[in-house]
Amino acid sequence: YKNTIDKNAVIEHIESLGAAICSIYTHDIYTGEEFNSGFYVDGDFHFPVDFLRYYKTRDIGIPYEYEEYLKGILK
Repeated sequence: YKNTIDKNAVIEHIESLGAAICSIYTHDIYTGEEFNSGFYVDGDFHFPVDFLRYYKTRDIGIPYEYEEYLKGILK
């Protein structure tokens, strides 16, 4: 996805949500580092904690539906 919304604003917003963390561990597919699994919930949107990790470090975007939603709530 190629988004028009500021990536740092998206990261800041998702981090402000807090995550529902599980006691089960998962691992980073690139580094092998283990971390707690879980989900972020933002309205009708749900995504695993892995997503934010990769969004911060990789050249990936957010789904266009989520981008439109964020444009309506981010300043």
